[in-house]
Amino acid sequence: MADTTAAPQDQDASILRNTINGPTVDNEEDLLRQLFGEPNADGIYGGPTGDAV
Repeated sequence: MADTTAAPQDQDASILRNTINGPTVDNEEDLLRQLFGEPNADGIYGGPTGDAV
C-alpha cells in the first residue's frame, strides 16, 4: 500500500536527477532575445515576434 502521508511533490522530487545538461549554446540569452524580445521583470521571455512567427 502506498504511503499517503507524504506530499505529492515529495514523490516527484525523489525521481529527479541531475542530468548536467546546461545550455547548448554560449549565447542562449541573445538567441532568446532575438526570438521573443526582452524578458519581463521575472526573466520570462514572451511569444515569438517578427519573422519567428
